[in-house]
Amino acid sequence: MNSKAAGQGYKIYSLCCPNGYMIDFRFTSKTEKIAELGSYPQWSDSEAVVLDLAKSLLQRFPRPKPFYVLHLDNFFTTHALYSELYRLGIGANGTAKAGSGIPKELAYLRDTMTKEKDYREWFNYVIGNVNCIAFCDMASKSMMTTVHDPTVEEYTFFSAAKRPNASFKYGKQISAPSAPSSSTPSAPSSSTPSTLSPSAPSAPSMQAENDTSNRQMWLLRTLYALADYNQNMSGADNHARLNSLYSTAQHYHRRN
Repeated sequence: MNSKAAGQGYKIYSLCCPNGYMIDFRFTSKTEKIAELGSYPQWSDSEAVVLDLAKSLLQRFPRPKPFYVLHLDNFFTTHALYSELYRLGIGANGTAKAGSGIPKELAYLRDTMTKEKDYREWFNYVIGNVNCIAFCDMASKSMMTTVHDPTVEEYTFFSAAKRPNASFKYGKQISAPSAPSSSTPSAPSSSTPSTLSPSAPSAPSMQAENDTSNRQMWLLRTLYALADYNQNMSGADNHARLNSLYSTAQHYHRRN
């Protein structure tokens, strides 16, 4: 993308609110690296820049512990970083990749799950203060969090129609209105009620799963750690969108 700073030889690591307000940032380049970064000899650059911005946040806006929650993508997420943020009184939540400290057992489970068979199934393993989760959404993934515990959270659900081909393994069937009657007015009938009683068969047939009308009657459970991540992770993107409204950030091409 031409508007990305990386195309000009540098990057900007920014700490943003979900609404796009930027609190602080750090420049980095191939030649100077992260010149404004403090001394963090025991941490990698990706971990150190998060810690530096987190400490800047606490200095600018001190709050009782715990108060802030950082949402990080898998480029930054490590078990050691989340443990240190927890020690500072900052929660953390985000996706994780290989080498981040996810237990091998969860990595094996993650690699065996598929959307067609295991949609919204998850396994978790707590190491210290960090909850490691392997789950299956549009694809099998893993994440870490210090602010969620799927073993005690009550489930909420969303329409299965939003996830084509997803499994009903952990779904919940809801009542649906019966077929509409003839347009000719008639006296109320005392026969079958207008709604179906709720039921949740444990293993619906593949034909039922692929039936579009049937999918309208099913709900799929929500993983709060993932929903929270998806809702709040767009702060940097929202900042870039708002910044593009100002003329100093717009690119013009003059043609004769």
